[in-house]
Amino acid sequence: MMALSNSLLRASVPLWFILLSACTTTRETFDGQTPERVWAAMVAVAKTPDYMNTPDVTERWFVRENFVNDDEEARTIEVLRKLERELHVPNQPVVREQREWKFQIVMEQDDPPKVRFTSRGTEVPARAWNEADRFFAQVWDVLGVKTPPKPQPTPKVQPTQEQREAIQIYDG
Repeated sequence: MMALSNSLLRASVPLWFILLSACTTTRETFDGQTPERVWAAMVAVAKTPDYMNTPDVTERWFVRENFVNDDEEARTIEVLRKLERELHVPNQPVVREQREWKFQIVMEQDDPPKVRFTSRGTEVPARAWNEADRFFAQVWDVLGVKTPPKPQPTPKVQPTQEQREAIQIYDG
């Protein structure tokens, strides 16, 4: 039994490495905005990220390095960013943390502007999604839209008469 658990542990290590080193991608569509405005907001947010104006103190970071390469012609932004913080929680020791981000932001289409955010580092995917959400929220804020428009839900398809009859038969 011990040999089986050891072999399972060894087999799971490469899987965890793959999960932590894989790229994480998310997209945002900026309905009602022009590509020029969205591009300008993307560059502004990439060059001047804000990690301090958040009500959640556990999400506040100091930006130590922020290298940004923006290529307007290709509509691509490459970012290498280093963050650090000291987290003070009552009755707990001070936690010192550092985080490094490598990500690419690409405007994929112009009408409506659609932007792809890809984390290229070795972060946990959930952290990368949070970073993408933070980036997109700040872009919306720069655009002057405090609450991004919610996607319209897909209307429910009404069951056919045949499907309703089948449901009634099943329900008894």
